[in-house]
Amino acid sequence: MLIAIVSVLFSSCAMTTEQSIDKIMELYAARDEPGAAVLVMKNDSIVFKKAYGLANLEEQTPITATTNFRLASVTKQ
Repeated sequence: MLIAIVSVLFSSCAMTTEQSIDKIMELYAARDEPGAAVLVMKNDSIVFKKAYGLANLEEQTPITATTNFRLASVTKQ
């Protein structure tokens, strides 16, 4: 679903790649909400890498490009 949204944004407006992704991810950039990280690769090259929001709400720790997301059993699916 997210890929389809990104594709529509890229093809339907004159936004840059970063502006398009920032628009999609703006809900995750809030200072009082859990965040997310985005990595886009093409072939073997990183095209886009950016972190949004907080990794820890209590400590107000921001997500960075090196934040370790503990996915546990979610990745088995």
